[in-house]
Amino acid sequence: MRAILYSQSGKLGSGILTTGAISGKALNGWRAFPIRDEVDIRLSPSLTTIGWVAGAATPGGVVAQALNTALLAAHPGFSHVAYDPVLSNHYIDLANSTRLAVPGTGTFDGCKLQSTACLFRSTSIALPTVPTVVRPFFHVGVYTPVPVDGDPVKLTYAASTIVASLSFNGGATFVSASDGVDLPIPPADQGSHLVVKMFGASTPKWVQGWSVLY
Repeated sequence: MRAILYSQSGKLGSGILTTGAISGKALNGWRAFPIRDEVDIRLSPSLTTIGWVAGAATPGGVVAQALNTALLAAHPGFSHVAYDPVLSNHYIDLANSTRLAVPGTGTFDGCKLQSTACLFRSTSIALPTVPTVVRPFFHVGVYTPVPVDGDPVKLTYAASTIVASLSFNGGATFVSASDGVDLPIPPADQGSHLVVKMFGASTPKWVQGWSVLY
């Protein structure tokens, strides 16, 4: 797993980290955008535009959009991607989420994150659609040792450390989901409004967001 470091002040870090873990970086003021192994960043014009200039002022939403465009391109058979990099709490259902530190998405033992409802769009004019199969990705990091402000840490991506489920009818029902595994949606659970639920029991974690291809 690769990653891009990004500061809370809106600056890119020193290029793409190509190792499976991020070591020796202080937590203060930084987060990491994960880049999955199958993603070719050259497939996203937005990524080419960014150019990976260390210290470049780049909105986090631009980085997230570029990475999700490249993720979609890496998975033929899907035409759309819904995502939230969790840069703020705008798309978090705070009434049904616990032990979150937002913005910045810090999480700790027993954290639960539930998104607000997101419309599945069929076209650029936002007509709703009802997908029958989705492929979800949950971007979750595990830090070792336990993070302390200013101390070096190691960040490894481990979606298997959380339990996730998706709702396709605005939260009326939920279906268990696994990272990177196609999920055929049972007819009784189909709908046009996605809700993502993630629960992390034990081991300090950092939720970097989620993406759902459809």
